[in-house]
Amino acid sequence: MLNYLLESSLCWLVFYLVYILVLSRETFFQLNRWYLLATLLLGAFLPLIELPDFMHLNQPQPSFVNWLAPIQVPDNVVNTVAAPQDQTFSLTFILGYIYILGLILTSVRFLYGLWQLYTLYDNAEKKRARDYTLVITNKRHLPFSFFRYLFKSQLVETDTEDQYQITKHELAHIHGWHSLDVLLMELASILMWCNPLIYLYRRSLRVVHEYIADATVLRTTNRKHYGQMLIRQSQSGLQIAIVNHLIHSQLKKRIFMMTKNRSTYNARYKYLILAPILLLMLAIFASNSESAVALSPSETNNLEATNLTPAISDLSMISSAGGDVELPRFPGCEAETNPETRQNCSTKRLLEYVYTNVKYPKAAKDANIQGIAVVQFQVDVDGSIVEPTIVRSLGGGCDEEVLRVVNLMPKWIPGKKDGKVAKVEMNLPVKFKIDESEPAKAESKGEIFKVVEEMPRFPGCDENLDLFEGKKCADKKLLEYIMNNVKYPKEAKDAGFEGTSIVSFVIDKMGKITESEIVRSIHPSIDKEVLRIVNSMPDWIPGKQRGKVVDVVFKFPIKFKLDEEESKIPEELVPNLAPSPSSATLQLENFKVSPNPTEGIFKLTFSAAPKPITVIVSNEVGKEIFRSVKKDFNGNYDEQFDLSSSAKGTLIISVSQGDKYFTSKLVLQ
Repeated sequence: MLNYLLESSLCWLVFYLVYILVLSRETFFQLNRWYLLATLLLGAFLPLIELPDFMHLNQPQPSFVNWLAPIQVPDNVVNTVAAPQDQTFSLTFILGYIYILGLILTSVRFLYGLWQLYTLYDNAEKKRARDYTLVITNKRHLPFSFFRYLFKSQLVETDTEDQYQITKHELAHIHGWHSLDVLLMELASILMWCNPLIYLYRRSLRVVHEYIADATVLRTTNRKHYGQMLIRQSQSGLQIAIVNHLIHSQLKKRIFMMTKNRSTYNARYKYLILAPILLLMLAIFASNSESAVALSPSETNNLEATNLTPAISDLSMISSAGGDVELPRFPGCEAETNPETRQNCSTKRLLEYVYTNVKYPKAAKDANIQGIAVVQFQVDVDGSIVEPTIVRSLGGGCDEEVLRVVNLMPKWIPGKKDGKVAKVEMNLPVKFKIDESEPAKAESKGEIFKVVEEMPRFPGCDENLDLFEGKKCADKKLLEYIMNNVKYPKEAKDAGFEGTSIVSFVIDKMGKITESEIVRSIHPSIDKEVLRIVNSMPDWIPGKQRGKVVDVVFKFPIKFKLDEEESKIPEELVPNLAPSPSSATLQLENFKVSPNPTEGIFKLTFSAAPKPITVIVSNEVGKEIFRSVKKDFNGNYDEQFDLSSSAKGTLIISVSQGDKYFTSKLVLQ
């Protein structure tokens, strides 16, 4: 525990110094918020990271225990020296009691803050607004917000302009979900109450919250008037620790940031400093011993895994014995004369053996069980495997599968100590992981992928084109093929059926179309026409994964409209139904997105026919980020959005009523 506290404190200290010295004076407030949150979590978890794929030789002699202490291995495989029986007044025992006492006190403080908040809410008048609840209390306190609740005191008089600014300030906290950050920091302050860096993080994060809220207000408010309002409101009153107050100290810093010029775009590159620091921390806390012999990532990636077999990302062997030690070796590399080359070869052979023989148990896959099972065994003086035991269980049949494979191992080349053959104890972790990004489904003929490194392409383009130009050309050829061949079925047209049909099919390793099916149906005759077009396609150029051709599932939409003679396929061949700008037909009045570009918070207004309407915000590749459906739409749309947590770039705003669409672009900075 003490080691963890020291290591996590070191991480936080480095991250926080970078923030104070390099980033805190920049006006990228949202980036600073995520930097503080991310480094807080990184500092907590980096010391816990283990490189799990290693083999550890464990000698039972107590004299080697101290040598093993820095190595992060499961508790039940590390020898420990017997401690004195009377620990009542030991330093560790006393520190443990002090920590628990602090934990209790900080928890009571947190619960008291919740009780204060509940008491205010329970005795207050509530008024439901559009996207928050106004809580008007009968006690004197500063305005504050907690999640979707905005608390104001009826005993504090403010003029109309101040009320508007206060409300907008607190709505910025509400829309930004700042209360989640506050709760996270409160929980961290409870668990790590003895670490002063937690309180520095908490203070800095709250100040950043105020910067964000101030910046939101200043978009529509005079800077001088707003600053004067903050000074007027900086009065004493009830303070609750777990909420976002309008005035949260640091007023001088806030006024300074309000008058500071915006940081230049190039200043964003300062945040890249986190990458080398993170690598340094990983090297310090998650590295193996210098005596470790490990496969390189390139060697590991070159091994072919069948079906969903477990992976051992970095298999290492570590000796815990002193003296002249020669590690046991998996057989098959005896011809190698160089000791280092021989050991690397042996490690690779073991890795290949595991890949080839271990199968992912069906029960574990069905239950989505993933993780690491660690087996302990001894390599005897004759090289045979004895006493294999699971020392870290995973369940779902994984433990039994690992034991089965270990028991089937051939005899090893035994280890030696001081030139003599010796029995050595080993620990072998096997990592079971379901790669959800690649296989869509597994049939008897093999895996079917959703996304691969080289997606299938429609034929007819120059094969010498690069991937980008080749895909662009292939998409154009596919579009031409659909437009030239698809016919609007008379039966569906006469019956008034229109809409978007989605078809799915598999492009096999030979480029042939198989398993075509309709995943969104409009009319039986349209389904039949779409399947006819797909099944009559020429052979595609098959997709590739890791340089090998594979089966890939492919889907795209085809749009049928009654006012057009032919059907359409959107130019962007993506599975979703976000329309391209060229297909917009919905007529909107007074459409406005402001500000645009935006850092995350923007307002969308327009007028349309008073019938159900859907607003979708998606990224450039069609992934939906936000959806709003108004079944009782009255004709006027006026909503504020906060997409601060979304990836920066160009977003597509799609407004639809029935089968009519309107699209517009929004730049998220």
